[in-house]
Amino acid sequence: MNQQQSLGFVAVIAVVAGLTGVTALGDISFVENDVSSMNTSVPVSGHMIIQVTDDEGNIKNYMQTDNVITSNGKDCTGELLFGVGTCDDNASDFINIELSSLGFADTAATADLTNTQFNGKLTADGLQKSTSNTVTQFAPGSGTGSVRYDILHTFSYSTGSSQTVQSAALMNTANSLFAIKNFPSAVSLNAGDDLTVTWQITLG
Repeated sequence: MNQQQSLGFVAVIAVVAGLTGVTALGDISFVENDVSSMNTSVPVSGHMIIQVTDDEGNIKNYMQTDNVITSNGKDCTGELLFGVGTCDDNASDFINIELSSLGFADTAATADLTNTQFNGKLTADGLQKSTSNTVTQFAPGSGTGSVRYDILHTFSYSTGSSQTVQSAALMNTANSLFAIKNFPSAVSLNAGDDLTVTWQITLG
């Protein structure tokens, strides 16, 4: 049998095998991965808990709300992970909470706010930006579950006159914004009151 006849014979065998679903290598099964079942993304979400207590420890106000991750916060996350981005500052961790007596337009444009536009830094006693917070990690027990980081700080107010707080931001020491949010309603602090803000950032 010449070379051309041999090639033709092999081609016929291949066609017949293809029609019957059998090849010289045996049955071949093709598996298509379901993308939705794979761990293909790590979403970042934030939640804030606000609690006000008086000088005897009685709860005067308690609120919860989801926050907004700023454009700068997303960019800084990417830059920390991959070394590329236009982050305002990646020199320090985003574990400082800053309060503001002002509110802001709580819309999609909020994500583009900068630290200057947020305009926090209350001058009231004990309410300046926190620089030493309690940070706790809640890791998944197994598998690919979510990981949550709680950043907590208690602001103690000691001035005699009342003070209104309407919003907060999660920042680093260079005042670069990661997350921001208006409180569901403004809180009024009197002398002896404590305002505790717990910021929860969840990955996954």
